[in-house]
Amino acid sequence: MDKIFTLINEAYKLSQNPQTANQAYDNIYPLYKNNELPSDYHLTFGWIIYRHLKANLKEMGSVAARKALAAYFRLEVSRPSVLHSSMLFIAIQIEKTYPEFLFCKFLEMWGFDRFRDDDWIIQKAENGQYPSTVQKAIALYMKEAETTPSFQYPEAFAELTGKAVRRYPADVELKRQMAKILMRKGRREEALRLYTGILGDNCKYYLWLDLAEMTDDVRLRKSALCKAIAMQKKDEFLGTAHLKLARILIDENDFPQALVDLNNYYDTYTRNKWKTGTLYWELKGKIPSGTVAADRGKEWLLRESAMAEEWTYSDFPSTIMTMKETFRNRQGKERCKLVATDGLTAVVSPTLLPKSQAPDQQQLYEVKYQQEEGRIAVKKIVLANIQKVLDGLQEKGAVVSGKLRLKTNAKGSRYGFVSNCYVGSHLLNGFIEGDFVDVIVKSEGERKFAFFICKHVKK
Repeated sequence: MDKIFTLINEAYKLSQNPQTANQAYDNIYPLYKNNELPSDYHLTFGWIIYRHLKANLKEMGSVAARKALAAYFRLEVSRPSVLHSSMLFIAIQIEKTYPEFLFCKFLEMWGFDRFRDDDWIIQKAENGQYPSTVQKAIALYMKEAETTPSFQYPEAFAELTGKAVRRYPADVELKRQMAKILMRKGRREEALRLYTGILGDNCKYYLWLDLAEMTDDVRLRKSALCKAIAMQKKDEFLGTAHLKLARILIDENDFPQALVDLNNYYDTYTRNKWKTGTLYWELKGKIPSGTVAADRGKEWLLRESAMAEEWTYSDFPSTIMTMKETFRNRQGKERCKLVATDGLTAVVSPTLLPKSQAPDQQQLYEVKYQQEEGRIAVKKIVLANIQKVLDGLQEKGAVVSGKLRLKTNAKGSRYGFVSNCYVGSHLLNGFIEGDFVDVIVKSEGERKFAFFICKHVKK
């Protein structure tokens, strides 16, 4: 026993030096292999294994690294523990160094319920922050699992990921991973409900592509694909989205638009020297001879996106807004400022505003939004039915109807009144003295200002 104590003590000291950590491991491994290492020294040998891996990871090769990890798992040591978490850290490094390393198998042996409190802490740095050990482990497990279509996620891993989603509510990637787990487990409705929240918080094109993959509703899939394509200008980032949309359009006998998407897919793949899949040629063969491609453009994509947007934003608050002004931001990009009668304001790109059949007239927009840190995050904008809005506000006394009286100030700018409601010059384009108009009123104390004005339409 004294001889073993001396050996293990000397090896432990050697392991603290990266240059001799390999020697330390080699000195003790034969004792372990021959079952001559008492369990009292297992913890010490565990640290020797860890330092051996850390010092020699890039040179030792995948087989030797797995051999050392296998030895660790047979040791009688506490789990969870600092050592156990350290071995997970090393396994994450091994996965990055040796692609053939099976991280899923490692984590299952390591234990989904063996994380310490410290493993959940997000590391902060001067230039940002780094994900916690838990987040890293889940991401690597998912990365490997997704390469096997038939992979079945253990319930314990689903529970771990669900706990992480609750712990890190701002981590969109975790939520995406949780949705994929639910889909694999056949819990489609739960996954789709989760995606409602994901899309509500983060309107990214790739999230709409995810939704298209998840839903079995063909109409919703088509709408989500259109939304993604409308948002992403570079086809290189869209993968097979055009191909998937073309398949739906062919089933609808919409061959001219389907041909547009097939051409977009083919042009992108040939331009980047990527291999076109067999599905492309199969779909191309279904296009009738003589079909002429007819691209309906972004406006069509946005119209087709309506169903996916409604599915996502139906429970979001909405308000009626109108454009107050256009301006250029610090980057020189054109922006529109929208205002509502209740004081809410939002700034959006003019490309997000739906086009009207009467572009010279002031428009009303129904805006779905989310309150984020004192600002309005616009999620969806559609043209409002002006008469319907007027009828609803008429009942609340927020509409004034009457003849427009125009005046001119000392600087030559026009302004006007309808009854006792002031109408600013920015609202008067296209109006003349005596026009019978409807005005949506915004009140500030006893003073009334026009929020929106249009010519009165007799019912």
